[in-house]
Amino acid sequence: MRKNILAALPMLALGFSALQGQEASVRSPFEASLTSTIATADMKKISSGSNPVGYTLALGYRGELHPGLSTRVFLGFMSLSGLEGSGLENKKRPQVHGGWDLIKDYGPLSVFGGLTATQWKQAVSATDPNFIGANKPEGIKLGARIGAEFAIGKGFSGTLAFEQTEFNRRFNPSWVSVGVVYRFKGK
Repeated sequence: MRKNILAALPMLALGFSALQGQEASVRSPFEASLTSTIATADMKKISSGSNPVGYTLALGYRGELHPGLSTRVFLGFMSLSGLEGSGLENKKRPQVHGGWDLIKDYGPLSVFGGLTATQWKQAVSATDPNFIGANKPEGIKLGARIGAEFAIGKGFSGTLAFEQTEFNRRFNPSWVSVGVVYRFKGK
């Protein structure tokens, strides 16, 4: 997973180079998103086997760097249906999930990529050896995501994204998110 994060660093450098010497010319609106989480690869090994395995509800702020180029900071909660014995079985115990995206607009289509951070909240009832001891997910785990949004109506966009993050020594879960984003009206 660390190699995947290192591969995302050039994208971060691009974002910071775009910020250098520039000020956001337009105050952008807040946005809210609701996505369904579809497990892939290692996420299938930590989830209950149902797909979709959860959802994410997040709020974000999108700031324009140049016309057609912006950044987004978001923070939300990810609900997950974890594998029995993982300590992640309770969907009512959401994971804190946030990050930073660089977004390029092409008319109604926007593509984005960015870095994420997830605070996995594991219950103390975990009994599976893949999720306890040295394999317990502790601290904030880093990840990366790429995706696209397509405007579908007044302030609404459909979104599709792929994300991968760290979890523990055994698993680096990844998933596809499908959902909607609503951009609130600005002044």
